[in-house]
Amino acid sequence: MKINSTNLNSIRNADAVLTLTIKCSHKSEQVANPEPRLFSRLRNLERLAIDRCKMEKIPPELFYGMLKLYNLIVKNADLKDIPANAFQYQSNLMSLDLSGNKLQSEPQALFSLKRLLQLDLSKNSINFVSNVLQTSTTIKVLSLSNNELETLDFRRLPKSLTDLNLSNNKISTIYTYPESVANLSRLDLSRNNLEFIAAKDAMNELPSSLNILDLSDNKIKEIQESTFQKMTKLSMLDLRNNSINEITESALEVKIRYRYQLYMGGNPLKCACENYWILHPKSKSSPIIADISNVTCSHVLDDSRKMSLLDAELMSGFLCKYDSNCLDGCVCCQQRYEGKCICYHACPAGCGCWGSAGAHATRLGQNVVSCNNVRMDRMRYVPDGVTELHLVGSMWKDKGLAQLGRKEHLGLLNLSYSSIDHLNKTLLDQFPKLSTLDLSSNKLRTIFKEDLQALPNLRVLLLHNNELEEPNKNTLELFGLLQQMSLRGNHTSFECECGEKETAFQKWLRKLSNRKKIIDLHDVTCISEIHGIVKIEKMDSSHDDTICPKPTTTTPFPTKATIKKTRKPMKSKSTTTSTAATTTTSSDGVFTIDKDYMDEDNMLEDELETTTTITTMSTTEPELYVPPTIAINPTGHLTKISPTLQSINILTTTKSVLDGDSFYDDNGFMSYAAPNSKPIRTLAKNPTPPSNRKDYDSNNLFSVLIVFLLFVVIFLICAIVSTVYYRLIRPSHYSNQKIHIPQDEEIPLNGQ
Repeated sequence: MKINSTNLNSIRNADAVLTLTIKCSHKSEQVANPEPRLFSRLRNLERLAIDRCKMEKIPPELFYGMLKLYNLIVKNADLKDIPANAFQYQSNLMSLDLSGNKLQSEPQALFSLKRLLQLDLSKNSINFVSNVLQTSTTIKVLSLSNNELETLDFRRLPKSLTDLNLSNNKISTIYTYPESVANLSRLDLSRNNLEFIAAKDAMNELPSSLNILDLSDNKIKEIQESTFQKMTKLSMLDLRNNSINEITESALEVKIRYRYQLYMGGNPLKCACENYWILHPKSKSSPIIADISNVTCSHVLDDSRKMSLLDAELMSGFLCKYDSNCLDGCVCCQQRYEGKCICYHACPAGCGCWGSAGAHATRLGQNVVSCNNVRMDRMRYVPDGVTELHLVGSMWKDKGLAQLGRKEHLGLLNLSYSSIDHLNKTLLDQFPKLSTLDLSSNKLRTIFKEDLQALPNLRVLLLHNNELEEPNKNTLELFGLLQQMSLRGNHTSFECECGEKETAFQKWLRKLSNRKKIIDLHDVTCISEIHGIVKIEKMDSSHDDTICPKPTTTTPFPTKATIKKTRKPMKSKSTTTSTAATTTTSSDGVFTIDKDYMDEDNMLEDELETTTTITTMSTTEPELYVPPTIAINPTGHLTKISPTLQSINILTTTKSVLDGDSFYDDNGFMSYAAPNSKPIRTLAKNPTPPSNRKDYDSNNLFSVLIVFLLFVVIFLICAIVSTVYYRLIRPSHYSNQKIHIPQDEEIPLNGQ
């Protein structure tokens, strides 16, 4: 529909119209130029909605005479400018929706709206908030979402504002002062570029009057201490999907009698001591984590090791950094210098150490020691209770680990980036509970089962980025004992080929359980003589993206040796002459041979060939079939067997019959099939010429004509019944009922 006087003049009784909705086609690209005073006849109109009608600007006095209008919607119209006097007659307007246009700032026409309560400027191109709204004393709800704002000064907003939506902008800086937006209750700053929230100093400080605050989907890394303490009305805070690693309890503490709801999911929290309060709050005013089941944390040294907060609690996974620590309940701290006290932890020089939060002498928890770029031969002390030892980039010495002594609780050992080129069989004997061994980014060429025989609990072995050669049988046996391993890396030289040239490693990978063990199988490469360096998955012919030919199942034709091989008695043998495919079934299996034949006309001219079907079954009493006799003309010529030969049931005798070579020659076979019969002779016949083909079948044409006439008769009957109903029956049914005539305001102008 178009916005023009022709459509509006068609409205009868215009004074009775209270609501008018005009929707243009979403496919229409035509720009409308509505006339001034277009709606002047609709003096009592209270709500006007114009949607998808393209207009570059609103003409002066377009809304002339609409004094009772309180709700105006002009959205998705591509408006770039609105005249200052566009709303001069709408003194009673309370709600204005200008969303989905191309405005770059608040229109000056808003000055004339003294009773405006709700303003929607979302989905425009506003990149700066001017002073147009500052003087308003009535606006309570304002939406500036989906614009281009980068900075926002709350002093430019109405003081009467209670609900503000600034989502989906580019805001990184906000300015707040105590006297600005003192009544603001709901603030939505989601999906912006905020990086921190301050407690004071005006920049990135939030109003203290807030009740609901949404800061989700930003880039917040830091929240200063006591940031929300002054928000005494806060009931809900959303911090989901930010970049928060650690957050203290005091930063979120609010001085209120009740605990507000906090959403924290989607943040890269660390399983660190600073976040331990989330599960064990110390303050009564700490928030309630409403989505605690969705909150995860990662290991302090490995971001890939993620777990839920609840799982981290069960595994004593919250780690606190220490220099020296005597656990609660420990009575042997005096012996710490002798290295015999397992509940006393002292961090080695040049290392970082973490222990489980809430650890006790009777519940040691985890003890993580990380020493980077250290000389192994100079390490003299590591806590006896260590559970994870990271020696990344260490200057490798074989005797270095031996000097550390026996560590009964060590479960993870990381020796990556240490230039290790071999393993000694007794190197890891002092770590009996080791379950994870990281040997990645070294110079290993191979690894043997015997090298790790002293580690019965080993489940995870990381070997990526080494110089690994083709795994031998011994190495594959080691792989079979593991649950997870990594093998990727550009320096590996695994071999791979297609088909019969597959390596032992490729055959090992055929098993699904083995493939699941390799956590980086998608990145493991190999070297092929034909294809060069390729991903090893592509060399698997069963893989969807394989570069090897797909396996084809071919069935060999049965030979004399194959049939002799069975050496079993036969129940029956049937010889069938036909032009169909030949199927031979023996004790070794079923063999099918398909032949292509020419059409019927050519077949009559060719020589017929006899095909034989032999079926081997268990031995039963045979039945003798006597072929029918045919009169033979002694002077007639012998010909080949007629194509309409009947089946001959072959007698089954002892298995010695099959052993003889005579079974396969012509005479032997005939003597076996019918030992008392003579060769069958038939008279030569001249081939019958094929009958002439017809272009069409007259019977089919007649059937189609009958069906067509039947449909015509059915259609005429339906038409007669419909006419009788609407002409005679229906009018009398509604004659005594009052018919409701819709009013003008109920009839949409555009039929929608």
